[in-house]
Amino acid sequence: MQPAARERERSAPAAREGTLDMLMSRSSAVRARLMNDAKVSIDYIEACGDCFYMAIEAALSEHDGWHPHYAVAQQRLLVAQQMTEETFQLYTLLHTQRAEGFHFMKGVDSLEALRRRVKLRGQKVGAHKCVWADGFAMETIANCFRVLLLVIDERSAQKFTRISPAAKGGEREGGEGVLDAEQNTVLLHASTREHMNLIRYDGKKLPQLGDLPVQLRQLWGIRGVRGGAAAPLDGGVASRGASSAGDGRGGGGRSSRRALMQGGRRAARGGGGGAISRKRTAAAAAAAAAALCAGGTREERARRRYLLRELAHEMHAHERDSVELGGAAGGSAAAELT
Repeated sequence: MQPAARERERSAPAAREGTLDMLMSRSSAVRARLMNDAKVSIDYIEACGDCFYMAIEAALSEHDGWHPHYAVAQQRLLVAQQMTEETFQLYTLLHTQRAEGFHFMKGVDSLEALRRRVKLRGQKVGAHKCVWADGFAMETIANCFRVLLLVIDERSAQKFTRISPAAKGGEREGGEGVLDAEQNTVLLHASTREHMNLIRYDGKKLPQLGDLPVQLRQLWGIRGVRGGAAAPLDGGVASRGASSAGDGRGGGGRSSRRALMQGGRRAARGGGGGAISRKRTAAAAAAAAAALCAGGTREERARRRYLLRELAHEMHAHERDSVELGGAAGGSAAAELT
């Protein structure tokens, strides 16, 4: 081998970690997920641990200009304020069970300590020292700013996740797959490495649901839209929202996750309509953590981590909202997660 060739070999850069993940996040790859719609483009967000919040800030600022309430720090504060003692106890349990995605609980010994950690911005402390947005955080933000979140999730076999804001009366919006045409909507792409980028449609960061063609809406199980004014971005105190998903036309892999969530809900109920048993909630979470934290490929581990976070939020929601379950009617209050 010639000296020049040897020098080129020594200086050749190693393959970058996450190359496949980067390729999946390219505009062309994201567009392919959305039926190669030419109006789809992607805004790349800094990978600093604040990616979800930064994407939301960018989208909301398009509506009527930037406002301090849209800032990452304020969003994190809103999420922290919604956390309860049950949130802390469940996250602690999952961390004890060594569930993936809960390493941030190391050294967190109280609800206030958890809230302080959630408020830390990744841009200031680094991506590995802040708490990334999970299902609980995403629902809190959806409720607070009255936005519909449509996520392409590379971590999930189903691929398309919808998080709808709660209606004013607390009931679930879009429960039957029908939403307002003027509903403000944020489209996101979540990579297998749990990084989120903002998707534009027709150049818009915050399109209305009616701007999306029927074929794209159906990917998230939205069967129809109805007329009505869009909810204001009032930034009010959040109530628990509802996550729902496609009706199966957007992809498979839904049944095992639904079974897991239904099993967690059943285990969380303290008998036929009585008070919720926190001991049973903890037992269900421990069993789920032990079952899901086995080995596997990186993609499988990432999916388990996502499932566990959603399970954590689902059980937290029951602890907070369903202190008394009125038989079968009480069970219907739970949001369906996908």
